Amino acid sequence: MQTSYEQRRARSAGLVGVLVDRAKVALSERREADALRFAQSALSIAEGNRGDLPNSASSGEAWLALARARHAAGDAAAAREACGQAVRHLAATLDDAHPSLADARALAAILG
Repeated sequence: MQTSYEQRRARSAGLVGVLVDRAKVALSERREADALRFAQSALSIAEGNRGDLPNSASSGEAWLALARARHAAGDAAAAREACGQAVRHLAATLDDAHPSLADARALAAILG
């Protein structure tokens, strides 16, 4: 039973990465609504996988994708909130030199 759960969790964690990547592509094509939809889906899955853990790198990546999408859509307040969540999750789970954490901190600086 536990193995089955872990396998499903691993697959859904991979899906989070795919959705984050799709959000990035959508943003590069100026499809903000699609980027927002992909990022929200990624966050929903990542947060479900996180369970009772206080932080998750997958959640942080999804929050970062959401922050980028909201920023591109012109929602600065929501982008700042999402970016703050991204930094919190990523700083707690990744090395300080990790590119995703650097990206989140750079976006936080831009958003103020």
